[in-house]
Amino acid sequence: MSNKKISSLQFSILTILPILSLFGGIGLYDILKIAKIDAYISTIITTILGFIVIAMFIYIFNYKEKLSLPEKNIYLFGKIIGTIINYILCALMFFIALTLIYSISNFIITQFLTKTPMIIILLFMGIIMIYTVSKGIEVIARAEIIFFAIVILLTIISTLGVIPYFDVDNLKPYMADGSNKPIYAGIYFLFTNVVPITVMLIYPKANICNKNKTTKYIIVAYLIAMLFIFLATFLTIGALGIELIELFPHPEYMVLKKISFLGFIERIENVIYTKWLLNNFICFSLIIYYITNSIRKCNKQKLLPIIVTISVMVLSQLLFKDNTQFKWFIFNIYPYLNLALFIILIIIILNIFIRRNIIKKA
Repeated sequence: MSNKKISSLQFSILTILPILSLFGGIGLYDILKIAKIDAYISTIITTILGFIVIAMFIYIFNYKEKLSLPEKNIYLFGKIIGTIINYILCALMFFIALTLIYSISNFIITQFLTKTPMIIILLFMGIIMIYTVSKGIEVIARAEIIFFAIVILLTIISTLGVIPYFDVDNLKPYMADGSNKPIYAGIYFLFTNVVPITVMLIYPKANICNKNKTTKYIIVAYLIAMLFIFLATFLTIGALGIELIELFPHPEYMVLKKISFLGFIERIENVIYTKWLLNNFICFSLIIYYITNSIRKCNKQKLLPIIVTISVMVLSQLLFKDNTQFKWFIFNIYPYLNLALFIILIIIILNIFIRRNIIKKA
């Protein structure tokens, strides 16, 4: 693990990155399918419930500040059980990476480069990912600060651009199917998008500058991320209506196609949507960083990031033959993988709690 440090602000932004990245290609599709016209209510429910996950994250993060999550697991459970838990966590992160990379590549092929072979897209992305991971999390963090500023700017532009097309009637009828579906979608979204922030537990708190501010920054960053998600969901439903939304695989992208400024600046949706692609690239790099730093015993194993990245690229194409299979996977299997991740976090917290009580009584 590198001895270089990142700031508490950089860490907090990286922490909420999986929430933003997984929303565009996975999260929005799920909550719209479940809650339909009330999907924006589900994002509010997720925001409230998400504080449970944030509290769990902070509790584990503050324990043994000099250790990363894999090292904490070895300390808490012993070498054998701890190693097993670490490999399970790596496997779960690997599946998150699979869904993320397929979501990116599928979107690029269907919307931008329709005649470009998939192998070219994957090769190009793989080179970027491997190079990024090789530079370490410090470089990733510096890049994300710039990207996050761009994301905020593009979010403001897209919000202002969509408002003229917003129709309140598209949000009616409210809660037509009762409250069960919005609540279920909110819980579903919690597991698919918020729980993966676990990836940032790979970085020890002791390696953060101004670490005492980290908790406050994480909470603020989380609220900003969920505000972005609420606005995207709310405006997408209001601009398109549920009937049109169900026709498009990327409804939020279709909304952006409506935007024009001053009557002549049009077709800016590709520029605006880069905010999602930028986040996805960094998020994927973080997952590869997590997996490689959980597996390797020393920093000399330079080939490991390459092997992991290539494995994700290849398996994403073998596992998902088409978009239909991908949608089936993220709706029927992916949430349960994140549920398993959530359960492991609970087990870790219980072990920490028990150990702390034993030490107090001793």
